[in-house]
Amino acid sequence: MGCFSSKCRKTKISKQESQAELEIKHQKTHKFLNINEPIIDLYKLEEIIAILPYGNIVKAVHKSSNLQRSIKILNLKINESIVFNEKHLRLEVQALSRLDHPNILKIFDILHDEMKLYIIMEYWEGGLLFDKIKQEGTLTEKLAGCIMEQILSAVKYCHDNKVIHRDINPKMIYMMNNIGTPHIKIGEFGSSVFIDPEHIIEGKFDSCLFVAPEVATDYYNEKCDIWSVGMIMYALLTGKTPFTDFLTDICDENSKQKPINVKLLEEFNISQLAIDLIVKMLKVDYNQRLSAAEALSHEWFSFIKTDNEQIKMNIYDALDNISCYASTSKLIDAIQEFIARQIISHNESKDMIEVFKALDSNWDGKLSKQELLKYYKRTMPEEDACKLVDDVFHVADSDRSGFIEYSEFLKSSLARHTLVSKQNMEATFKMIDCDNNGKLSRKELESILNGTSLSGDKKWMKLLSMADKNHDGEIDLKEFYDILLQFQ
Repeated sequence: MGCFSSKCRKTKISKQESQAELEIKHQKTHKFLNINEPIIDLYKLEEIIAILPYGNIVKAVHKSSNLQRSIKILNLKINESIVFNEKHLRLEVQALSRLDHPNILKIFDILHDEMKLYIIMEYWEGGLLFDKIKQEGTLTEKLAGCIMEQILSAVKYCHDNKVIHRDINPKMIYMMNNIGTPHIKIGEFGSSVFIDPEHIIEGKFDSCLFVAPEVATDYYNEKCDIWSVGMIMYALLTGKTPFTDFLTDICDENSKQKPINVKLLEEFNISQLAIDLIVKMLKVDYNQRLSAAEALSHEWFSFIKTDNEQIKMNIYDALDNISCYASTSKLIDAIQEFIARQIISHNESKDMIEVFKALDSNWDGKLSKQELLKYYKRTMPEEDACKLVDDVFHVADSDRSGFIEYSEFLKSSLARHTLVSKQNMEATFKMIDCDNNGKLSRKELESILNGTSLSGDKKWMKLLSMADKNHDGEIDLKEFYDILLQFQ
């Protein structure tokens, strides 16, 4: 994953990594566990769901909130030649902390003791894309296209946000579900770097079958990720790679310098449009390679896509919910965004993920006023639609970026009964209740919600005072319910 390195290998990383020091909204914590507070006191550890070179990923349940999580458990002390690379871990956490996209895996927290590191992530139940390729052998173009569109959307969003993954491969792509339309998320950002428009990226690392050939030469840009995506598309449609018969084989770097053999693709009866896209993503010269946006605009995606009436219905349900979304308090808005970011399960949000993708017409991972107007103008006069969208942005765009990001969309588009269900409210309360005393102090709320510009806001302080009906300076679970329910 990039968090460990060999002492005998020199690695040169360019200066753009210093950008990781920028202040990041919703920064994750990095806490040392107390001697008397083992991880099993906080989480019930269940079965292993993935085996890593230096540890495992396990299914877990947060004991106080009963929320499902996956935990990456890494050994900090391997041997004398392999050491924990704290800088790469910091890069992975900070990269993921700033990315808010439906196809990028969330990291919630990081804990460690003297021997192990625990990265708390959202839970996935469908295994790894690598396992799906091994099990299925080959996928239909329609199914492969569904997966490819999600991967490219995440890659475009990363590149737009100046992040290059550098090591995208099927073992770093997580299947969120077992049945129905596959939903995937990219994780493992330990090898990522930040784009510096004035410099070509430097910094090579161990060879990998899915890593672009130019990375081994120490001279490349963000299009190294497109090579990896092209390799994945090839594997989805053939069960092989252009250079090996098996996904785990070692590849000679010289093989990557040759154009791919399209005859094998034709033998699999793969369409000429799919072959054209693969070839253009696997150009040896990265200057001739497609960008993520160009790949998403390729005719193949239109060729394989079919209309989905259910998504159309869900779009208008979501737009109705958004138009009704209102919050008279920054606190309420911040709590609802916390629920959308950390509490809502994949099953609760999967329909809205499809809606978000349909509304996001330029694949930039956020919604503009024009993208919402496009739909609202179909059901009302343009003047009314413009006013409604302005009102929606005033409430939902909590960071005042001029766009509605994914989590902001979730908090405003989900049905109210889903967003603030009793189960979700109770889980939120227990997540914020850091000392587990059954009450929330103002300090706990300020600490957990500090990233949403609540500090120093007298209005939400007044609201807390009103909610604290027994005047003990803290809010219990019932009082917390009342705060949210009064805005239903």
